[in-house]
Amino acid sequence: MNPLPHRRLLSEEVFDLLCGELVDAAIAPGTQLDVDELASRFGVSRTPVREALARLIRAGLVEASPNRYTRVSDLVDEDTVRSLRILHSTLDLCLPQGPITPELALELNYRVELAERQDDGGAALFEAVVRFLMRDTGSLLIEQVSDLTLPRTLRLLHAHPEHIVRAGGSPELRRLAAALATDPGTARLRLDGFFSALVTDVDERLSR
Repeated sequence: MNPLPHRRLLSEEVFDLLCGELVDAAIAPGTQLDVDELASRFGVSRTPVREALARLIRAGLVEASPNRYTRVSDLVDEDTVRSLRILHSTLDLCLPQGPITPELALELNYRVELAERQDDGGAALFEAVVRFLMRDTGSLLIEQVSDLTLPRTLRLLHAHPEHIVRAGGSPELRRLAAALATDPGTARLRLDGFFSALVTDVDERLSR
């Protein structure tokens, strides 16, 4: 991989790249992460790597024990289920109070169309709808909640899209997107129903 350009804070660049690899399951759970190796790979010093890893630990994608290990965390644990519940509550706050503008409807439709080109069991469509709802909220709190809950959720759903399928799948997500454009009340009901089924299914996986 080429060294990172100095456009943003290097820790942000490293975080984005590592987070993307973890969400896409390019790095398997249990894999040891070495600061020196990552610094060499990204062409940066150890400091931005440590900062990025600290954020990934807070997001639940990486776990660490001082002087023992820093490794990719398991896909599912109790905090995964908690993250889903918190993400659901946050998205409830982000739902529009009335029909969205034609311009936003076009943006949503574009995001949905792009996501549906992916053959991933609905994971990209889930991400598209969630990111649309959480876009430009102007709330630092919502941004922080997103940073803590969304990467963990996306990693699970990209690895196991069957959870999306059992919660209603792409058809239900398309219905949710359509309701967002025209009927906020129906959108809330669909969002609540989808997340209720999703949390139940993931919770059952954890208990097996």
